[in-house]
Amino acid sequence: MPIPDDLTVAAYGFAFVLILAASFLRAFTGFGFALLAVPGLMLLMPPVAAVPIAMLLQLGAAAAMVPSTRKEMDWRSLRLLLPGGLLLTPVGALTLAIVDPTLLKLAICAIVMVIALALWRGFRLKKAPGPVGSFLAGASAGFLGGLAAIPGPPVILFYLSAPGNHASTRASLNGFFLILNILAVGTLALKGAFDLHAIVWAATLGPAMLLGSWLGSAGFRRADPALFRTVAVGLLFVTGAAGIASSF
Repeated sequence: MPIPDDLTVAAYGFAFVLILAASFLRAFTGFGFALLAVPGLMLLMPPVAAVPIAMLLQLGAAAAMVPSTRKEMDWRSLRLLLPGGLLLTPVGALTLAIVDPTLLKLAICAIVMVIALALWRGFRLKKAPGPVGSFLAGASAGFLGGLAAIPGPPVILFYLSAPGNHASTRASLNGFFLILNILAVGTLALKGAFDLHAIVWAATLGPAMLLGSWLGSAGFRRADPALFRTVAVGLLFVTGAAGIASSF
């Protein structure tokens, strides 16, 4: 199997650490993989190349969490969120091919920073959203997931700002993103987005994803979730800012 020209030792070292951190965040909180991985990978390659790689790695990270989180998922909220997400994911994926790469990069990084700031400032809802609000949150997440592999922002706010325990939030986020990721990967596969470049990069970064997932799950069982939330939100904000700065 030929090695892509951009898979240099320096690029792989950076990407390995990036995916390790992204997988750790995902396994600890149930979110954060794409929010960290996509802007980081876009420092090495165009968005149309970074997104498929992130999707493949994110799918593996999400699937690995299912056995240990299935019983903790909040199925009531998932039944409200998933219809909108499933409907809008293909629309976002098809839009990727016609969006200007630079504008897409700026938009993704701006979303990362806005969400990080909202979470940092302790955004909270007084009560859980109803059916309409849940559907819209899921639809927004689906569109962003198909477009840029970052379905997180609306649903992260949905769960982190609403009443609920951390274990249920983590499990539900993982279940929601897993289903959307499967659909997005299938859609892009039909469009031929997963070329040899994406497959080789994803395969070589697989060990980083597995190690990060194991460490994150172990950390979730032992560490203080509040402290990690603070660190994770700070990292997301810095990553978004770095991605925007690199666009100019």
